[in-house]
Amino acid sequence: MSLVAYKEFARRSYGSLQRPRYDVISKRLEKDPYRDLLEELERLGEVEDVTDLNCDVAFAWKIRTGEFGVVARLSVVGPYAAVFRLHADGYETGESVTEGS
Repeated sequence: MSLVAYKEFARRSYGSLQRPRYDVISKRLEKDPYRDLLEELERLGEVEDVTDLNCDVAFAWKIRTGEFGVVARLSVVGPYAAVFRLHADGYETGESVTEGS
């Protein structure tokens, strides 16, 4: 994604980049935009919400299916997502499993 496109997503999400409106993001979070996706993920395996309470731009979930596990982070600001492999002990390894990583 180009810098121009990124700035456009930020402008659409926050309004002015010089005087951003963060309350808009809170309203998006309250709408639970990934409810349907979360229901699909729960059909695949165990899902745990690990979203940081201080994070106002993304959701994060640990997803485990058997021995395989990932942490998925999905933005409410733009079409951004990152998925990282979990270690067998349950901690995030930092190894991206997102296409194009």
